[in-house]
Amino acid sequence: MSKDTILISIGALFILIGIAGSIRYKDGQVFINSIWARVLVFIIGLSLLTIGIIQPSLNLVTDANKIHKCDNCITIPQDNGVVESIIVVKGNYKKIDEDLWLIIWPEKGGNKGWPQSDDALNGRPVNKSNGRWSVSCCLGGPPQSYDIALYSASKKASEVLGTTMKDWVKSNDYPGLYINNLPKGLKELDRITVRKIKY
Repeated sequence: MSKDTILISIGALFILIGIAGSIRYKDGQVFINSIWARVLVFIIGLSLLTIGIIQPSLNLVTDANKIHKCDNCITIPQDNGVVESIIVVKGNYKKIDEDLWLIIWPEKGGNKGWPQSDDALNGRPVNKSNGRWSVSCCLGGPPQSYDIALYSASKKASEVLGTTMKDWVKSNDYPGLYINNLPKGLKELDRITVRKIKY
């Protein structure tokens, strides 16, 4: 029996005692003669009942907000989740000094991927700090599925991706990268799939 169920049960019992003014048990019956004592018992019961009902929604733990105990992975959004066109992707990292890059692989992208950056103008990789990383992502195109892949990048690979991002921004053209054209020195660490159901 869960903690919330126990609170609800005890709360309901106290409310009944407060209303009836007595409780029967195996060896007899106890009466509460004072009206104030009955009111107090009723209020306690109502409080316990309310806490038991409301608390689960206040402390709701979902895949989206629970603490993920994984290394070098994507924690938000959740795998197979439904997302908007603009999202913030977050995750954990451990014992990685290299840059991290996130690449979006749209289902209808023709085997092309698009690196993501919070500062594409300067070709910045994912933001890393104290074992956590994050980056804003744009899921372009029509509603479809997208693979979101996390990579560690050697210094050279990170420079290539950064330069690519800067060139795209300058030309205002974002053609994407074929998987065979990804720079050497990338290592895939994690991958999830999400769905966008509207523009």
